[in-house]
Amino acid sequence: MYADNYLMYLRKSRADDPSETIEEVLKKHYEILQRYAYDKFGEYIKESNIYREVVSGETIDERPEINKILKRMESPDILGVLVVDPQRLTRGDLIDCGTIINAFKYSNTLIITPIKTFDLSFNNDGPNYDEKMLKMELGNGSEYLEYTKMIMNRGRNLSTSKGNYIGSVAPYGYKRIFIDKQPTLDFEPTESKAVILIYDLYLQGYGYNKIATTLDMHGYKPRHNKNWSSSVVKDILSNPIYTGYIAKGRKKEIRMLKDGKMIKTRPRNKNYELIKGKHPAIISQETFDAAQNKMGKNPRVNSRHKMINPLSSLLFCKTCGKAIIYREYKRKDGTMKNLPRYLCGNQKNCHTKSSRFIDVYELLINTLDKIVIDFEFKATNDNTKYINEYNNMLKNIQKELDDIEEKQNELYDLLESKIYSRDIFVKRNDKLAIQRNEVKQRYDDLLKNSPSKTDYKEKALQFKDVINALKDEDIESIDKNNLLKSIIKRIEYSYVDGKIILDVILL
Repeated sequence: MYADNYLMYLRKSRADDPSETIEEVLKKHYEILQRYAYDKFGEYIKESNIYREVVSGETIDERPEINKILKRMESPDILGVLVVDPQRLTRGDLIDCGTIINAFKYSNTLIITPIKTFDLSFNNDGPNYDEKMLKMELGNGSEYLEYTKMIMNRGRNLSTSKGNYIGSVAPYGYKRIFIDKQPTLDFEPTESKAVILIYDLYLQGYGYNKIATTLDMHGYKPRHNKNWSSSVVKDILSNPIYTGYIAKGRKKEIRMLKDGKMIKTRPRNKNYELIKGKHPAIISQETFDAAQNKMGKNPRVNSRHKMINPLSSLLFCKTCGKAIIYREYKRKDGTMKNLPRYLCGNQKNCHTKSSRFIDVYELLINTLDKIVIDFEFKATNDNTKYINEYNNMLKNIQKELDDIEEKQNELYDLLESKIYSRDIFVKRNDKLAIQRNEVKQRYDDLLKNSPSKTDYKEKALQFKDVINALKDEDIESIDKNNLLKSIIKRIEYSYVDGKIILDVILL
């Protein structure tokens, strides 16, 4: 049958009535296109040739049904694709638009709408006006998409600023509800009890894995897995949603090119905005703050024993990144067989040489003494000139980034004007992305080492107090550990050419 040579593509657009469901829109368009097919071919499009897109991906890669159609278009048996309007095929960026145009052009496949049929087949008889018109249609669709996204994002930001919860899935412990047609959250009775238990256990000294095991034992179920995991427990402990606040921008979407394709990631963002939500809090602000203060600062202490390692949770192997373990060597009667040593927890694979505890400890004190000397020197010298040089370096790197963005825009212009093919565009774009990442890394590194008008005199006094405490044998190891954590973020241990090396990373 003649209609066997034609496919139908159905997809809901942002331009459709937002009150209509995907099913309602697809059914309406299905009826329109089937009536058109019967009038044109004398028969309907069979079900095996109909593709319904139910996902809302912005790019071709995120829409499986359009990819199936593009694959079938490679067959000479397929003569055309029926759509309600061309923008259903794509409202993506220039690459997506170019992909669609080239696919229909070089497969000699028609784009058939109830209003107009677009024939993009390649010919040497002059400009193809159907192709020009289609480019305008898709270009307008792309602009409309960006505008719509901007308006929707503005609406989402406004809704969030009013304390509404606009996420599609409620966090564990909550369920989504509507109050006066505004989205917010309410307690999920069983899950909210699990959240309270998680915080209680953590502040009692339980680790993430032990909490997960306890939850399983008590019959609490996670949302997506059979058993609890330490990562889920940690996420719950770090989410301010449970205090009645909404974290705006906590997981910002970042887009980047990888292997010639745009990918989206949602990394954690530390600089997010907290907005008072309309939903009730499961835990108090004091409980949440206590958990945050504890996270990452818990010394590995067996609750049955007194802490004896003052560098607990601070000392790490520079070679493999694993924690350095404090180990004592005792005889059966409890007397010391050898002096305590520090060794890598991954020594079986890492092979970093161990060292005596006393040697590492004294080297740390000497290192802190040198840092104090550096602070005292800085306290007596004005660093205004260095700050000015630093600011000039930042401006120069920012100019490099601006130049790269200008080249990026020129690259898109060259692609749009067909001076560059898609392959050349991707290669040049990849090269530009590498260059941008290198410059951005330099910029980020510079920001990390930004000079400041630090009160070095005060810091020198603080470090001297810690050093004096380390030398005082009457002070408990746990107190020394806490003092060290007030000035040090991490100590990296290595053993090179018979010498212990400590890299001290300050807070």
